[in-house]
Amino acid sequence: MLTLTYEYKLIPDKQQISVIEQTLKVCRSVWN
Repeated sequence: MLTLTYEYKLIPDKQQISVIEQTLKVCRSVWN
């Protein structure tokens, strides 16, 4: 849900979206 909000606000490119997704995956793995 947060990713969608950021994507709509920032309107990133496909490359930026992939980078954001990778960063979030890392964050999730760290928190878990």
